[in-house]
Amino acid sequence: MDYDHVIYMRDEIATKLQSIQHVEGDESRRHFFRVSSIANMEEVIQYLTDMEGYALIVEDMLMGRFIDNDSNNLLNNKSNVFMLVKQADLADADSRATAISDCEAECMKIFSKMFRDKIIDYKPQQGVKTGLRNLDRNSIYYQTVGPLGDNFHGLMYTYNVMPPLADKVVYNEADWLPDVIS
Repeated sequence: MDYDHVIYMRDEIATKLQSIQHVEGDESRRHFFRVSSIANMEEVIQYLTDMEGYALIVEDMLMGRFIDNDSNNLLNNKSNVFMLVKQADLADADSRATAISDCEAECMKIFSKMFRDKIIDYKPQQGVKTGLRNLDRNSIYYQTVGPLGDNFHGLMYTYNVMPPLADKVVYNEADWLPDVIS
């Protein structure tokens, strides 16, 4: 199973983490959002006004690169981005710092679950459940974000999942037109 960033973050994180408790289809309990890029957040910003608690924002733009370490194992280095934000009081640096600190604590819970799921995916008797077996723990970067919407602040994380491409990048003669000799 390949890792699906949006589905994992919605189903395994936003709906199950007690501090978020997203309910799909219930606008009053919506705490999960997806955006095509960080620059295109207009749809999300309208929700970040009177919301209480946390908002998990996931970027669903496909981004990555192939890695070939001169071996037979070509890797697909997929980058994934999410933000966790929480509202702070306007013009209050302490409130902003608290919101960021609270988001950091919740993000540690998110990554602890991801690391646990990575280990579970290594156990063949349990089967691959999340695709996080290929999570590159050394690829995790983060930075503060905000203000978004009505003074929401928090953290943005970027990380890579590197599944092998051996079964996907296969040359098939039937896919190509024959060379024309003139």
